[in-house]
Amino acid sequence: MEKIRITLKDNVAETLLIPLWMRAEESKRSDALFHDEISCKLVNSIDYDFSKFDKDKHSQNGVAIRTAYLDHIIEEYIKRENTPIIILIGCGLDPRIQRIRNNDKAIFYELDLPEVIELRREILPEAKNEKYISGSAFSIEWIKFLRERHPHNHFLFICEGLFMYFEETLVMQCIQNLSYFFPGSNLYFERISTLMCKNSNKQKSVSNTKALFKWGVDNPYTIEKWSSNIKSVSTFYYLDKRLKRWGIMGFIMRIIPALRHSFGIWGYYFTPNN
Repeated sequence: MEKIRITLKDNVAETLLIPLWMRAEESKRSDALFHDEISCKLVNSIDYDFSKFDKDKHSQNGVAIRTAYLDHIIEEYIKRENTPIIILIGCGLDPRIQRIRNNDKAIFYELDLPEVIELRREILPEAKNEKYISGSAFSIEWIKFLRERHPHNHFLFICEGLFMYFEETLVMQCIQNLSYFFPGSNLYFERISTLMCKNSNKQKSVSNTKALFKWGVDNPYTIEKWSSNIKSVSTFYYLDKRLKRWGIMGFIMRIIPALRHSFGIWGYYFTPNN
């Protein structure tokens, strides 16, 4: 069988291959946090040198932990909402909807650059309750599209592996737009610390692509200052979970707060307008 050749012009878009391979590797473990058979099949069918990522064990742990955590966040959201609508910003080649229990009770929108969405349509066709959106995460068009299509609904926005590759001004504008157009909704996004941002060249997997980290943030309440209706609701740090997986290096990093909180996911709620 001829393998699929992938040519991505955008440097950040290439990074979608990192978590794809790492989800497949996680699925092979006897103690796997999840099983993602579709990612395994995609890795086997894509013509790409994934071996460049296989020495980055810490990133593998991080991707596995964040994937399981965000899957759980979505499943809990589906349980408690009458009409759950989930927006996956920078979806890459993640077949997340296939891993989510009771996914048929929700509507999923998946956003990414045109070249990524074109690729998804080729190798990951949309399910009945799934809609792909082609465009930049930092444009206003898709936000207005969702608001017009669902004028009275609340949403759950998920964004992983994206914001750290862009300048703070772009990230700020994006989150401000979400808080303005979608009061009553939730956002969970992956963030890195300023220390990690300054050392992106030392992050093994990322350094094997042409992408660079451009934004890091240390205090979750910094985001609250961007708009009066943004409220921090949770912080989740990878090094605090699955302690045995991280080994002695993880133990050392947990002792130093600046390292312990290097990577994680922060959750926010956009309070309704008065």
